[in-house]
Amino acid sequence: MMRPPPERGRDAAAATDAYAALVRREQQLDAIQRTLGWRLLSHYGPYKRGFVVPAWRRLRGLVRRLLGGSDPASEAYDDWATFADRFHADVRGSDRAHEDSVDGPDLVSVVMLVRHDERAASERAIASLAAQRHRRWDLAVAVVGAWTGDTTSPPLAAGDNLRIRVEPAPYDGEASALDALVAAARGDVVAILPPAVALVPDALGAAVDAFRETGADVLYGDEDHRDADGRRHGPRFLPGWSPDLLLSTMYWPRVVFFRREMLAGLLPFRAELDGAHGYDLALRSTEGSVRVVHVPRVLAHVEAAVSMPKDRFGGERDPERRALELAVERRGLAATVARVDAGIFRVRRAVVAPAKVSIVIPTRDGFRNLRRCLAALERTQHGDFEVLLVDNGSRDPATLELLAASGHRVLRAPGPFNFARLNNDAVRESRGRYVLFLNDDTEPTDPLWLTALEEHAQRPEVGAVGAKLLYGDGRIQHAGIATGIGGIAGHPGRFRRAMPTVVRNVSAVTAACLMARREVFDAIGGFDEALPVNSNDVDLCLRLRARGYLVVYTPHAVVRHYESQTRGTRAVSEDVWLMMRRWRQVLPNDPYYSPNLTMVDETGEPDLSKPDGWTLLYAGTTRAEGRLQLASGGAVGQTFFATGADLAAIVVYATNTEGTPGDALRLAVREAPEASEPIRVVDRSIAGRSPDERWFCFAPIRESADRFWYFSLEATGPGAVMLRRQNAASDVMGPCRENGVPAFGTLQFQLYGRAPNRCAVS
Repeated sequence: MMRPPPERGRDAAAATDAYAALVRREQQLDAIQRTLGWRLLSHYGPYKRGFVVPAWRRLRGLVRRLLGGSDPASEAYDDWATFADRFHADVRGSDRAHEDSVDGPDLVSVVMLVRHDERAASERAIASLAAQRHRRWDLAVAVVGAWTGDTTSPPLAAGDNLRIRVEPAPYDGEASALDALVAAARGDVVAILPPAVALVPDALGAAVDAFRETGADVLYGDEDHRDADGRRHGPRFLPGWSPDLLLSTMYWPRVVFFRREMLAGLLPFRAELDGAHGYDLALRSTEGSVRVVHVPRVLAHVEAAVSMPKDRFGGERDPERRALELAVERRGLAATVARVDAGIFRVRRAVVAPAKVSIVIPTRDGFRNLRRCLAALERTQHGDFEVLLVDNGSRDPATLELLAASGHRVLRAPGPFNFARLNNDAVRESRGRYVLFLNDDTEPTDPLWLTALEEHAQRPEVGAVGAKLLYGDGRIQHAGIATGIGGIAGHPGRFRRAMPTVVRNVSAVTAACLMARREVFDAIGGFDEALPVNSNDVDLCLRLRARGYLVVYTPHAVVRHYESQTRGTRAVSEDVWLMMRRWRQVLPNDPYYSPNLTMVDETGEPDLSKPDGWTLLYAGTTRAEGRLQLASGGAVGQTFFATGADLAAIVVYATNTEGTPGDALRLAVREAPEASEPIRVVDRSIAGRSPDERWFCFAPIRESADRFWYFSLEATGPGAVMLRRQNAASDVMGPCRENGVPAFGTLQFQLYGRAPNRCAVS
């Protein structure tokens, strides 16, 4: 069995790195071995994800609809939402209480515009506000347009609640109403609450806490939908601040919180943008240097749709597009705005100073793929580009003949395959201002694809640009890379038939089609040649982001990718090890991929295994499961290695001898088994999703990352408690201890942290 790394000495850092990597390796192996695909056939996984699972879901959904049933995905989410609501309510019981006074620095002023057909919806929204745990709020309501209905009673009644003020006279438009309400707001924070949106009970408290912790200027959370029967569905787990995504669509939720001083500086609102003031505010509020914060939790529910007048936007009127056009003008961008779909736009930037693009294509004996790729390049409409064919030791006569007759420069690079080195050597021979790395098994489909990449690569704040890559049958292969998926990184939405056509920021893009400015590529030293096969593109993009550059994905450069037909797919363990050691604190925290989405696969679906706003630090194992009986007054402990900071929950699986939940347990966290004083003590656990799942939640341990800790469980009830354990000891965690003595096996447990509020400066 492996021993913990030394606490001091020159080998301490290396040993800590090794243990962190071992923890992640153990989790990856456990996750793989739990799948049905692994148990039946180890090569079944890609076919399962690509064909079997999507087909089964479509068939199941079709059968349900034919039988009059509900969508199974919606049912699963509603069940999860019920659990998450209960869980957050229990956690709130142990958090600090917010005072009831409406005075003080944490007053939230909520403003609401109500039209004549929104009274019922507004009353539900106000009811959700009245149920807030944070009591420092006031509400100002203005009616927009003539009120229809019973004119003998006010449109909305404040009752005895002095926190609610209703403007006595209706306003002609939204702009004038918002001007008056925002100017009169007294709170340090102002929230614009649409009538058809209900807040979760701790929404204001979560927002106030985030403002205090981060110094935010503008803040948003996640949202979902709630139908007329109260069922939850359609979650929107949003990315952190993504400036390019906001220029493509209003991706923020319906409820956004602003610092009052900043919001007041944006007055007045423009009447021509009535119906799109939310988008206009998002664009204007992020044009200066402001702190934009995303709280990765569902803070609001969009209620069942409220019918709107058909002529609300009046014929050709398009206030969202107009708001975006004004933003482009204010920023001095040489660009045009076009609507792509409902609520989705393309800001097409002009290439201000066209320059040569050097297209680098490594190849070896790839005659058919290379011929197809070169034919597509001949159809490319671009003023100036060169092609550098890097031949890594081709022997096939047809390939050699194609290289000789291509008319392009051929760079001979014999020797072992090292993708990073092949590209780096080619860049040194290139003549372009831009370098484009392109696989030989790709086929650009649009003649303007190169310009679509260059329009973003020219931007001084952008380090790398990637394209939309499609499989031969039209399914998505690449639409940006998210880190943390499967341990290192993955392609969210892979195998889908379609994804929204939005330019957005991502953590990385694939080097199968990646463009960068030559000067930027050289400044960071190019690809790391210590990563010869896998992950060199992810590493490149992470190094660019570490220097403050943005990475952009554009769906307007479309390329067919006949993936890995030349070299095959190979996972090199040395590459994985280096990436884990170098980026282990960065990989699990992708700012553009919600922590509430799955990290297990590339579906990009909600992770319903845990509450929203929490991140998994260690998954434990279900292999060789056994039981440990803990008598009343007895104690069992477990050493564990935490790979992440802000450890805030330990989950165990316990029942008493009668089979009911084992909640008569006390948990204590210590720095080591022999430490006398615990640093966290939890007397009450929270029920999880399974009957025996028990969550022990505590204030985050900020310094928890990359070190060993120890937790103990004491049975405090009259009966014995049964705990799940693994019969074999973990190579990383070590054996458990019964009453202080090393025992057989390892407790089955999971470690969680609270997902941090994601703060970025615009």
